[in-house]
Amino acid sequence: MIEKKVLYFENPGESNTEACIQQVRHEVEENGYRYVVVAANTGKTGVEFAKALSELETEVYVVKYQEGDDEADDISDEIKAELADNNATFFSSPSIALSLDGSFGLKLAPMGPSKVVGRTLKRFGEGMKICCDIVMMATDKGLLTEGVETIAVAGTKSGADTVAVIRAAASLRFIELKVLEILAKPR
Repeated sequence: MIEKKVLYFENPGESNTEACIQQVRHEVEENGYRYVVVAANTGKTGVEFAKALSELETEVYVVKYQEGDDEADDISDEIKAELADNNATFFSSPSIALSLDGSFGLKLAPMGPSKVVGRTLKRFGEGMKICCDIVMMATDKGLLTEGVETIAVAGTKSGADTVAVIRAAASLRFIELKVLEILAKPR
């Protein structure tokens, strides 16, 4: 039997970031997780995590999550430099919707599988969907190996309010992705 502390926040959002950082740091120190993937809008939360984990034996990947076809990268050069200075890897990635649709063989008409999956994951909170997405994005990019256990961090609008341990899978093999633990989330 495994016993762990799980954080449930009364409200979603940025005010939960520090508690998520402490939860992730504890998990990395106690359980030796080697990879942490953090969702980014502005990159500020990624910098906070990178700084907090910089002296530990872990790789931090900060993903600029892009909805739709917008390829714009609006993370400032200053933020990118801070990430690099703290040994974090930054990358941006478009939505994985097409890969998810392909993984299901386009069998769920009229709503595509990516919409079904996205809406289902959002039942656990916005951050849980993003956690799953960014792990697949990092795997698609070749930063994570399929099957590796990683910590994923996301939030609602800004900051961090969701932390999960996820077994990585590429988006084309979404059905192999597994959420192993939920360490923090809004209620």
